[in-house]
Amino acid sequence: MARFRLLLVLSLVAGSLSVLATNAAATPNPKVYLGLDTVPHSVGQYSLLLTGFEQVPRFTFLGVELERGTERVSQGHEWGFDLHRGDFTASDDLASAQLSTGELAPAPGERPDYGSIDMGFEGSSPLHSVSVPCPRSGEATFSQRSGTLDGSLDFNTNSALGVVDAQTLQATVTRFAIAFPRRNAARASSWLERAPFRTDATRSSSATSSASTAGTSP
Repeated sequence: MARFRLLLVLSLVAGSLSVLATNAAATPNPKVYLGLDTVPHSVGQYSLLLTGFEQVPRFTFLGVELERGTERVSQGHEWGFDLHRGDFTASDDLASAQLSTGELAPAPGERPDYGSIDMGFEGSSPLHSVSVPCPRSGEATFSQRSGTLDGSLDFNTNSALGVVDAQTLQATVTRFAIAFPRRNAARASSWLERAPFRTDATRSSSATSSASTAGTSP
């Protein structure tokens, strides 16, 4: 299941960078991407994990995952949601953040209703920042801070898994900012289009489940 979460985040980031490439010539202002990743939290027989991503201010995505298993056998269930812009926010220094989803449903009052999440993040570790090399005088910075999410998580799986509740989760919030000088925007756009990690991003509001086994034949 960890592979799913990694591929999800990489897909979203890569797709968003293609948007940056398209709009690079329009503005020299930094493009900002926020991320949220929680530590597995035990809920019954499963571990709960959240993955959040926001391309400020274009869209916000939330992934909810329940997983269990061993190195040989694992089982997981995933839900993905397109949130409203601004449902996930963070301060520039990542000392605080807020995830407020409202009603997790196709539309207000519609079914299925997956509940809601309203949790605030408070950083407890030092801010870690690194500069990321970019071509054509581009500037990029990746920052992260670990801390605690506190509040209310009331998630209805709409399945035999029932309702998942949590009040506190350990989490890491990240911020990626990238900008190119206007004079190099066209070249930067070309570089982003050729970048090896570029792919098409997909966002879903569906729920999936999977089970896998690993090992060798006797």
